[in-house]
Amino acid sequence: MDVQFPGALVIETESGTEVVSAGDCEHLRPVTE
Repeated sequence: MDVQFPGALVIETESGTEVVSAGDCEHLRPVTE
């Protein structure tokens, strides 16, 4: 999982990588470990 500018979620699925946007989600940021 990753976050692309300006806040789209990048997820891995069985069929490959998907980029998902859900309206205004610019407040999302990667989690640091």
